[in-house]
Amino acid sequence: MKKRSILSGLASFMLVGCTISPPAPDTLTLMLKQQATVINRQLPVSEQGVILVRASVEVHQMKLKFYPSQAGQDVGEIMLHYVQHLCRQPDVQLHIKQGARYLLEGTDTYGKIRQHKLEYCRGA
Repeated sequence: MKKRSILSGLASFMLVGCTISPPAPDTLTLMLKQQATVINRQLPVSEQGVILVRASVEVHQMKLKFYPSQAGQDVGEIMLHYVQHLCRQPDVQLHIKQGARYLLEGTDTYGKIRQHKLEYCRGA
C-alpha cells in the first residue's frame, strides 16, 4: 500500500511539474527567431523605400519596425510596397504558409505609427 501511494504521489508530482514548465518553442517560432537574428545582425538596412531598424518575434509572429528612407514619404504607401517585396521572398512565403504572421510597424516623420499585418500573400 505504501508503494502505491508513493508511486501515485510521484506521478502526480511529475504531472504538476509538466504543467508548470513553459512549453517548448515550436519549429515555426524557432525559424522566425533565426530569421530575425539574421536581419538584426545587418541593421539598419535600407531597402524598398524603408529603413528597417528592428526585427522581433513573438509566437508565430515577426514584427518588423521601420522608418521611411526619405522624409515626407507616405508610410501607408511604403508599407504596401514593402509587403509586396516580402511576398516575393521564398522564406517569407514558406513561413506564412506554415502559419506565421508578419507585423509591419512604420513611423512617419511626425512620429505617427502605422501597422499592417501580413497574414497571406496573393498568388503565393
